[in-house]
Amino acid sequence: DPPRPEVPAAVAACHSAGIRIVVRSGDKAETVAYIARKLDIVQHPRVVEGEQLAAMSRSQLVEALSDDQVVFARIAPEQKLTIVEGFKELGEVVAVTGDGVNDAPALKRADIGIAMGKRGTDVAKEASDIILLDDNFATIVTAVEEGRAVYDNIKKFITYILTSNIPEILPFIAYVLLPIPLPITVVQILAIDLITDILPAIGLGNEPPESDIMQRPPRQRGERLVSYRTFIRSYGVIGPVEALLSFLVFFWILDAGGWRWAQPLAADTVLYGQAAGAFLGTIIFSQIGNVMACRTNRQSALGYLLRFNPWIWTGLAVEVLFILTILYVPLFHSFFNTAEVPFWAWGGILLAPWTIFTIEELRKWLVRRGVFWLSV
Repeated sequence: DPPRPEVPAAVAACHSAGIRIVVRSGDKAETVAYIARKLDIVQHPRVVEGEQLAAMSRSQLVEALSDDQVVFARIAPEQKLTIVEGFKELGEVVAVTGDGVNDAPALKRADIGIAMGKRGTDVAKEASDIILLDDNFATIVTAVEEGRAVYDNIKKFITYILTSNIPEILPFIAYVLLPIPLPITVVQILAIDLITDILPAIGLGNEPPESDIMQRPPRQRGERLVSYRTFIRSYGVIGPVEALLSFLVFFWILDAGGWRWAQPLAADTVLYGQAAGAFLGTIIFSQIGNVMACRTNRQSALGYLLRFNPWIWTGLAVEVLFILTILYVPLFHSFFNTAEVPFWAWGGILLAPWTIFTIEELRKWLVRRGVFWLSV
């Protein structure tokens, strides 16, 4: 059958994404070599026919599979399974496409079996993990891109949610160990977790794919969704910076109000409400910088700042409206332990998102230059 017009672009996308395509067919060698070369699957086909494959030892098969120019022609149904097992011995993640009854063993043995939805047999469909409804190879590549985007977005979501834990926990540790007022209350923490963080987090889960998503190599088989690098980014870098910025604004207001170290400060005083409200406001605005930085994992997020995402933009509006309401509407002061924050303190609060964003941009810049332990 002639190749579909969209297949060459899909093949090129696979190559750039580090996905190797291997042709194995029952057709004769000349046909297989021509098609593989025409679609740019390989440049110099090394054709292995079924008879040659049957005569190979296991080590010879593994050696042949290691050649990225190899294609298979005139192979028997059972040899498709042999090829899959050979690739798995090499530690590869293997996806197999097929439509006939004789493809079922290979579809079942592969990490991902993909059966044709239109011309595929019921046996092939039952043995597969995925049914390709349009029988179009390009759709597989689109699905890979979508899968990578979903995986990326889950990481972004987790990173964003975990980050605010540090500035929520450290104040209580500091309160126990040091003679200072409690910088944040339980009600304020609940406000962050249940009000201000929800919509931006959902927005990160709905971000479109980054432009370089199909230029990255596949992730390792053993890579975890939440790894130590995720904790380094959330708990080791961004979280502590958010906490530091919040503490600086907190003590700045206390110092300006006349408070001195180890001096008792009642929770119902205006000064305490101002300092606690500013601490909360700094966390919320830090999270604004964090969510904008989390829109990318490796690329610079500067080009994504104005990209429209209704969940994120609605979330940012809710965050700003919420903090202004509980700070400047007296009705909410007693419930949230806040008070009107002096105008001059907003200089420190508004600096927080830009500080977080800049630090994340530096991390991504280092990752793009090979500092992989900072990647996520």
